[in-house]
Amino acid sequence: MARGSQSCAQVMADVVSLPSGSLKAALKSVIAAVEARSTIPILSNVLIRVDQQLLTVTATDLDMELTRQVDVTDASGSWGTTVLGRVFAQAVDKLPKESEVTLSVKDGRLQMACGRARFALPVLPVDDFPCIATGDWAAQFEMTGATLAEALAHAKPGISSEETRYYLNGVLVERREGELFLVATDGHRLHVVALPAPDGSEPMADMVQSLIVPRKAVPIIAGLCAEARVELALTAGKLRVDAGETVLVTKLIDGNFPDWRRVVPQSADRVCSFDPRALEAALGRVNAINVAKDPAVKLDFAQAEITLTVSCSETGTATETMEHGGLEGAPQEIGFNARYLADVLAQLPGDSAAVRFSDASGPTLWRKADDRFCVLMPMRV
Repeated sequence: MARGSQSCAQVMADVVSLPSGSLKAALKSVIAAVEARSTIPILSNVLIRVDQQLLTVTATDLDMELTRQVDVTDASGSWGTTVLGRVFAQAVDKLPKESEVTLSVKDGRLQMACGRARFALPVLPVDDFPCIATGDWAAQFEMTGATLAEALAHAKPGISSEETRYYLNGVLVERREGELFLVATDGHRLHVVALPAPDGSEPMADMVQSLIVPRKAVPIIAGLCAEARVELALTAGKLRVDAGETVLVTKLIDGNFPDWRRVVPQSADRVCSFDPRALEAALGRVNAINVAKDPAVKLDFAQAEITLTVSCSETGTATETMEHGGLEGAPQEIGFNARYLADVLAQLPGDSAAVRFSDASGPTLWRKADDRFCVLMPMRV
């Protein structure tokens, strides 16, 4: 796991040298936390700390903090500075591959040398750089990186972008009855993943406040999951994801996530099995003519087949029929938002799945396996 965190105290500057590839990788790992246009100048900077044979790069937007540590070729002394993050990253990205970079601070500038190239970049005081305070973590546990990445990918399409219901602008992490749930909803669709609860996550069950990972942090966490295993630590209001050389600390959304279990249909008595890849392809074809802001598609679940229909006053009508694997119950026509349906189908791997429904107005349950499912509300067509 990651090496110890560094202090934000200002110390005397000195010199460090390291491979350009290592510096590029460090900046790439943290740049997502750098504000592109911030009214607070220091938030446009990254913090660079050198301590013995380690260089640490840190970026923050006050809600999220990313830190990456890399080994250096040579260093004299311990020191720190801050420099414009995106400008510095662009300059480093243009350096020759497999070259050596030397960094130092002189005359109020970060001096960077690589081959015949020389840069002198403006800096701001280290003491001005904000750090997210962390205390004791209530729950700490490990997960397989691939498992967490897949779970986040399944939940992510359901995240709301409606700012008025800010508590839906993320993924809920909930532990209940020996399972760890990742849940996202925007009120129109619900994406749920259930995983075996890891050892060490037991204290989560006693946390009163909802643990909601903000939307911005979700793809970053998924990106960190390239590591074989990641360590997660949670407490009220904060989450830490430790992926070896890179560590993310993010504030959680302060709000109460709704009881998502109430919208999962329990009495849907009609079931249709189908090939999600075939339905996904058919949807893509009929939806090609759809230019509506809220694209609608009608699915007619008949005894022998499913018929997809898109009608648009400006562009015409498209229809396609496909066989299904069987229908239990009476036939039914149901309208859906085509974009939401496409997102649901993308989260049903393989060539077999099932949808449950009761009528044209109630929620529909789309499931591949017991550990993940989606609920999609119908749309009037």
